[in-house]
Amino acid sequence: MLDNLSNSQIGDFVLQEMVGRRVAMALYRAAQQSLKRFAVVKIIDVKSVPLPKEALEDDFITFTRNIVALEHMHLQPIYDYGIVDDQYIFIAARFMAGNLYELLQTGPLPIEQTLELSLQIALALMFIHSNGLVHSSLSPRNVYIDEMSNAYIDDLELSRVVQAARTQKELQSLLDEPFYTSVEQLELQPLNGHTEMYSFGAIVYHMLTGVAPFSDGDQRFEAVLSRKQRNQVVPLRHINPSISPALEKAVLRTLRANPDERFPDFQTLESALRQELNLIKPGDRTMMDKVRGVLSRIRPKTRFLELY
Repeated sequence: MLDNLSNSQIGDFVLQEMVGRRVAMALYRAAQQSLKRFAVVKIIDVKSVPLPKEALEDDFITFTRNIVALEHMHLQPIYDYGIVDDQYIFIAARFMAGNLYELLQTGPLPIEQTLELSLQIALALMFIHSNGLVHSSLSPRNVYIDEMSNAYIDDLELSRVVQAARTQKELQSLLDEPFYTSVEQLELQPLNGHTEMYSFGAIVYHMLTGVAPFSDGDQRFEAVLSRKQRNQVVPLRHINPSISPALEKAVLRTLRANPDERFPDFQTLESALRQELNLIKPGDRTMMDKVRGVLSRIRPKTRFLELY
């Protein structure tokens, strides 16, 4: 269990309060002294990382340095990172008010909003894959939503840590829930873009239905994996009849246990989702664009004195 580090300082960041706790990390709202801005600082106990301690610094720091060099409109920007006293890994990133997991606590999202967010996430994942990377722990908890209803993928720098897991027990210790993780990853097989497609589809399923796929019944790891291996998932239209048959078919295809039965690539999947969005009649569309414009004009400017 990580110590509560509220009111302490790490580098340029004063940790104000804990704003979240995940299986392998604690998250703090922080004030960055030099640039006078908020940040979220993620703290990971070095002992929880399945890498030899002597190799951790070179491995993690080198990998994260490469991640920071990646820039995309739907990747959460990283401000700083490092290892403190051989005890904690810290990653400081742009602070956002909430994530998709918190939003989904209110129930399913409107179909248009689901499709818009899904397409943004898909663009980020295609960018990640084009750089030879796989996120490997994608879930609603590391998809953040800003005030303009834009999605940002977070925790990419932790993919090296998650992929270092050598046993299912180690992997479980690094994942918040197994519902979004592909069968092949839970079986410790090699990962690729088809692995990410599974996690992506599970998130879209949750947005459309309000529940995570494979979350019905026994919640133990072995039971969830068994349902995944048998493709035993509740059809989306059984939960939300307003979903079109074509959209249901597309999402269920991403959740097939056999990677060869999923879409051939993300471009094909992205096209299928975009077609569904284009089918929504203009009169049935929400006013999200107008809302974004209003928010951009009235959003208050945060002064540095308010950080304390």
